Amino acid sequence: MKFRPPNPVRLFFGPIFQMEMRTSGRRTSTYVFRFLFAAVVTFFFALFLFGSSQQFDAQGSVVARLQQLQGLAPELALTVLWTQYVGLLLLAPIITGSALCEERRQRTLPALLTTPMTSWEIVLNKLSGRLTQTLILAAISVPVMLGARLLGGLSAEGVLAAVLLTFISLIQMASLSLLLSAGSTRATTAASSAFVLFLFFNFVPALAFATYNEWIAPKLGWSPIGVQFLFQSSLPISFGAVLIEHFVGDSTGLTPMNVYGWSALYGVCVTLLAILAAGLQLRRTMRQDPEGIQMRKKLRKRRRRSRGTPDAECVSADLAEAHEQSRASRMVGDHPVLWRELRQKTFPRRGMFIAAVLGTIALLALLYSNVGLNDETTHYVTIVTGVLLLLAQAVFATTGTIPNEREARTLEVLLTTPLAPGSIILGKLVGAIRRLWFAPAVVLVHLAIAIATGHVHWAILVLLPLAVLPASFMILCTGLLAGVWFRKAISAGIANLALPVGLYAFLPFLLVLSTNIFYSWSDSYIEKALTVLSVVNPLAMAAVSINGTLTFTWRDANTLSDLEFSLPAFDELSFGSYAMFLLVAGVVQVGVGIAAMAIAAKWLPLREGRPQ
Repeated sequence: MKFRPPNPVRLFFGPIFQMEMRTSGRRTSTYVFRFLFAAVVTFFFALFLFGSSQQFDAQGSVVARLQQLQGLAPELALTVLWTQYVGLLLLAPIITGSALCEERRQRTLPALLTTPMTSWEIVLNKLSGRLTQTLILAAISVPVMLGARLLGGLSAEGVLAAVLLTFISLIQMASLSLLLSAGSTRATTAASSAFVLFLFFNFVPALAFATYNEWIAPKLGWSPIGVQFLFQSSLPISFGAVLIEHFVGDSTGLTPMNVYGWSALYGVCVTLLAILAAGLQLRRTMRQDPEGIQMRKKLRKRRRRSRGTPDAECVSADLAEAHEQSRASRMVGDHPVLWRELRQKTFPRRGMFIAAVLGTIALLALLYSNVGLNDETTHYVTIVTGVLLLLAQAVFATTGTIPNEREARTLEVLLTTPLAPGSIILGKLVGAIRRLWFAPAVVLVHLAIAIATGHVHWAILVLLPLAVLPASFMILCTGLLAGVWFRKAISAGIANLALPVGLYAFLPFLLVLSTNIFYSWSDSYIEKALTVLSVVNPLAMAAVSINGTLTFTWRDANTLSDLEFSLPAFDELSFGSYAMFLLVAGVVQVGVGIAAMAIAAKWLPLREGRPQ
């Protein structure tokens, strides 16, 4: 067979790329989302300018006004670039996680095998088609940032370096998501796993660097590793260093190549390896029969066990027949959706579960040995990270359940059965709740160790569930509502992501930003508003609960009456008062979740054209 050199145009901009661009270009939601993203960036820019113009009126000196303008641009750049970086990293796996899962679910992947396209052409076309939408969003802020240079105090190198690192981070996240999408059946699984892999590649080297310099090198007498390795091996850390050096003014003392050049090359290498692995995984998947993969694996294991017996083939055939009979005789009951959802695995493969457990044990062991339970950092890092992972899983756990049924054309079958729409919604919700056990289990193990050793008061076992579980329940329910309303899992995921980001990050940030600009606002009203936003924020309340239940700080907290908690508008709250705040906020969030479930159950048949 004659070797044909790869065509770059065909690799990145082939027929699948054209199909992806035409499909996304015909969706109204694409342009609505671009408009909203640009409107948010423009809103922040206008808010800064309006607030500074009010302050300029009170300044009598032209030099003072010029200095204030020069200090305005870096603050604007920090706000917009950080917000954009985090938001786009959350969007990238949602957009690309369903790229290959949809082909498998719609049974169009075998048809691609009959085309002249190779597996790498399919992967790169999918990557470029899905990623174009995200890169357009990342480029929206570039004109605003370069226009802000007219105010002074903003370097073009800092803006371009930040945009470069943002682009590479997005491409890396998208390629990891595409790799996992090639072997997954659920887009939500691919998206969440891609986020974990991104954290692994960008923060495990930094953790190894800190462990070596702080623990291994001093004990063994070895020379420590230079700080430049910290920037070279992590895109987010390098991104933060660029912002600090160019927009805050604190120099790192390193060359631009060490600050962001090597990290960009590292990100490109990880991206290329992920694309190569995605092509191999897709090639392997395309060669297999999707209906018989699991059965062939089970029969292969049984043949290995029966090898050496006189009638190995007969035993394998009997086992296969018995397995089929057992599958056919299982009793489902009156709630088939609930029965099926309860049997969905949290980890698709046993190897992933073992890796997650061993990795968690290793990280906790490093944290306990290097920092110790006597340091509050250990408790903040462990608990807040667990809460953050739980919320991230809750965002995507239910958004794809209804769209996946719709794309597989099984939702119409469910609606023709005597099952009530509420039973379908409830089954999906209970199954999603069951799959979110890993992060709470890790936090519970840590709390058990901390309470048993006397470092944390047992009251946190009451306060932390009140702070976290109602918010997770609300996000799961709104994800079901988004899945009912939106046809695609991508749109549902983005819509459900907007709720926690807007409620827990955007509104508090906007309130604090407004108080710094409009000085005439009353402090008491601002503190009360921040209190309302804080009590519904599980991350903030988890931090407050940790701070109030630590027993090794400056005060002794032996009984419930010794515990004290602080909110923006209230100082030295007792355990009962603080628990009442959490209980009221939890009841409100659970009520919002139940209302979202009721609306989803009512809209489900209407959206499918089957009014009841």
